[in-house]
Amino acid sequence: MYCPKCASQNVEDAKFCRSCGANVSLVPQALTGRLPIDRAGRFEEAIRRRRRPNLARGITRVSLGFALLLVIAGIFFTKGTIGAEIWLFIPAFALIGKGVADIVNALSLERAARQSSLTPPVQNTGELQPSEPYNTLEPGSVTEGTTRHLEDATMPSRGRVEKRSDRA
Repeated sequence: MYCPKCASQNVEDAKFCRSCGANVSLVPQALTGRLPIDRAGRFEEAIRRRRRPNLARGITRVSLGFALLLVIAGIFFTKGTIGAEIWLFIPAFALIGKGVADIVNALSLERAARQSSLTPPVQNTGELQPSEPYNTLEPGSVTEGTTRHLEDATMPSRGRVEKRSDRA
């Protein structure tokens, strides 16, 4: 195996280059295309998984928010007044809001997944169905129904008095 930094040859199972000291332990894995997932990759995957809406997490957050409201109510009824405990309303309502958002998002994603499984697959551009020939379709007139016809000579017009000649 050659060192990617200084190009000196090393033994196959070497962890460091014998010439420059560079880390060459991942070179065989890089050549085969199977690099291990580093800690940052696992951390990013955990963040993605945590941000994904989850119905159970939403229900848990809503119930914790209501439990915190019950604690605040208990403090109020034992003391008779609310002092510094008023700040507990912020995390209580935040938990309820995030929980409701998780529940709504999880249910909408589930509904969208169900609908996408029911809809037919989209055709690729190369797989278009043959359409009807153009000559069978007659286009409508652009001016159809928009032109005014001149009065017909046989029909009497409104408001016009016909003159009769009595000379005959």
